[in-house]
Parts: sequence; C-alpha cells; structure tokens
Amino acid sequence: MASACMSPFLEDFVPATLRPFTRASGVTPFGKGPSITIQQMGTIKWSFEDDTGRKHDIFIENSLYFPE
Repeated sequence: MASACMSPFLEDFVPATLRPFTRASGVTPFGKGPSITIQQMGTIKWSFEDDTGRKHDIFIENSLYFPE
C-alpha cells in the first residue's frame, strides 16, 4: 500500500499548489536502491478518458514532486 503519491513530471502538478518540501529524509523507491530527493509538494491533476469517451480529472493533494 502506498503512503504517498509521487511524480517526476512537473507538468502533472497544479502550479499554484506547489510548495517546498521540508522533511529531512528522501524516499527510497519500492524499498530498494538509493533514496530520491523530494523537492516540492502539491496537488497532482491526472486526466483520463473512460470507456465511453468521457473525460475525468483526478486531483491528489499533498503529492510529492521529484525530478530525478
């Protein structure tokens, strides 16, 4: 189970919601490998089209941005 939503794509975020992420530690992806540095936190907006062609937007607050 995930405890946070993340994206390496700045364009996934609603620009006005981005703010510095001030926690000291990075995140280790999938529990292995080197940790990644989170730079900002904000609201992700993902859009998709369902099987009937209807567009939906999903907003996920407090999501993490890491450019690596």
